[in-house]
Amino acid sequence: MTRSTVKKLTEPLEEPEREFRRRRKAACLQQRNESLAIAGRNLFNDEASSSANFEPKPSSSSKILREHSSSSSAGFQNPIVLPAEQTGNIVDSRDIWLIQGICTFQGLKSENPIHHISHYLSIVDNIQANEATKDTSRLRFFYFTLKGKAKEWSDKTPPAQITTWEQLVSRFLDYFFSAGRTSFLYDMILRFQQGTNEPIKDAWIRF
Repeated sequence: MTRSTVKKLTEPLEEPEREFRRRRKAACLQQRNESLAIAGRNLFNDEASSSANFEPKPSSSSKILREHSSSSSAGFQNPIVLPAEQTGNIVDSRDIWLIQGICTFQGLKSENPIHHISHYLSIVDNIQANEATKDTSRLRFFYFTLKGKAKEWSDKTPPAQITTWEQLVSRFLDYFFSAGRTSFLYDMILRFQQGTNEPIKDAWIRF
C-alpha cells in the first residue's frame, strides 16, 4: 500500500456540539427553502391550478335572518298516518258533525277514557265509509272527538307516530288512564261490599 492510496483524515473539531447545531440549522433552512420553492411553483402553475385539478365546493344557499325566523310546516304534521290503501276518497262532513255532537272527550278526571273508546266505536263502526276499512275510519274521525286537554295531547304527539288503531288506543289510554287511576279502581274492587238491605241484583249491577 502506497502513501497515495491512504485517505486523508479529517482534523478533529475543537467544538463538535456547536458544529453539529450549525449543520443541523443549515439543513433545516435548506429544506424549508426547497419546500417554499415547490409551493410557489404549484401556486402559479397553470396546470396545477386548472379546473381539472380543482373542484369547487358546492355553494350552500344562504338565508337571510327573516327566513330563519319564519315558521314552517314541519311541526304541524298529523300524528296519525292513514293506511296507504283503502282509505276512501269521500268524507261526509255530516259524519263529523254527528261524532262531535254526541261523542266528545276533554281529558277531565271525571271522564272515563275507556267509556269514550267504547262509545266512539259504537258510532264510527256504523258509519258507511266509501271504500274505507274500519281501522281507517276509526283513525280518521277520532281526532274530531277530542276537545280541551285531550286535543292538546293529540297536537303535542310527534308527527307520523300512529299508524294503526291499536297504537292510537294504547297511547290514548296510557296518557288518560294513569297508573294512579288504575290503582284506585283496583282498591274499589277489592273493598267492594254489598250495602245494607241492598238486593243482590242491585249490588251486582253496581259492581
